[in-house]
Amino acid sequence: MQTPKNLDCPLTVGLRYWRPTLSCIVVCVSCCTVAAGQETQPSAPSQAISASELPILAIPAGATEKQLEEIIKLAKQATPRSLTELTAVHTAIRDASKMLVQILKDPNSPRSQAAKLDELTSSVTLMTSSGPQGIEKARKDLVQYLNSRKELAIRDLQMGLLVATYLEMQPNKTPARETYNLMIDLLADDARDEMKSLRQNLLANVRRLDLLGNKLELKAKALDGTEISTDKFSGKFVIVDFFASWCDHCLGEVPRLRGHLEKYGPRGLTIVGISLDEDLDELKKYLQKSKLPWPVIHDGDSNPMATLRMKFGVATLPTVMLLNKEGAVISLEARGAELDRLMQRIFEQPTVAEPTPANADSPKKADSATTASPTKSKS
Repeated sequence: MQTPKNLDCPLTVGLRYWRPTLSCIVVCVSCCTVAAGQETQPSAPSQAISASELPILAIPAGATEKQLEEIIKLAKQATPRSLTELTAVHTAIRDASKMLVQILKDPNSPRSQAAKLDELTSSVTLMTSSGPQGIEKARKDLVQYLNSRKELAIRDLQMGLLVATYLEMQPNKTPARETYNLMIDLLADDARDEMKSLRQNLLANVRRLDLLGNKLELKAKALDGTEISTDKFSGKFVIVDFFASWCDHCLGEVPRLRGHLEKYGPRGLTIVGISLDEDLDELKKYLQKSKLPWPVIHDGDSNPMATLRMKFGVATLPTVMLLNKEGAVISLEARGAELDRLMQRIFEQPTVAEPTPANADSPKKADSATTASPTKSKS
């Protein structure tokens, strides 16, 4: 499947600061379709098929091994221009790969392993446009695949990271946590340095998910010398913005953050920035130019394991958390339209009290329901 040649894909470079979207996940899956444990090989010049030629991907009844491999090859060369075409391409890869695995006699052969990975890759891509059942099936397929591997390759774990990242976008974080924990367990006795490092990042991801509903234990000094701690913000809602001056998506959030602070600051909102810039001089140049109206902490500890990003499991940028007035994390995804929704819910639409039931000891009229003060809201 044709993808941008200069794509800095998080699946090919390991854990980086990457903010996934549905389209980004699809591209990342599509650009990593090599067999598990193998290096990407330069592909031979291909004749990419256009949208009008997609029907040739139909799998004939009783397809032979050669026919299935040709369909998979053509599908990978396709250039879909819509979600419908993308679905058709990956459905063909998934179904043809599944049939090919059944035909091949040795399930442990390189060809069979490659076909299994192609099937899983496309299943994951289709997960982004499927319902709950499709998402759960893709997760189960991944679990089965990872458990079947005698020794995990980077490629296997990259696929696992992708699935877990997508699962994090769902309201229920348990499947994402379970996926991370599976990879952590499978790497427990792996002595390879790169796997030890990856395992530490996976543990950090679980720590991030575990922040939900718990107090964010933040204590650091801002660049202006201000002592920052969660306790000092008691009684206020706090937006914690993890960013970097080189991250365009992070900088794109700044106008929205400024707007919310201007509007809701007098009503109990504050913001703290945590910069993940490695170059402190570049960060200072950005701050001098932007004049952010909130304190910024530079996460520059020389020991990577002691950084705030590792403590709080920040693996993607931008990451924006929202704390309630007790300092507990109520959102790990407080950015964009979701942040707008949260601000509206907290400051403009506080929870309405339920009317007392008619059979209560001290009955009240339904119209006596009161509107709770925003200070009571923890959403």
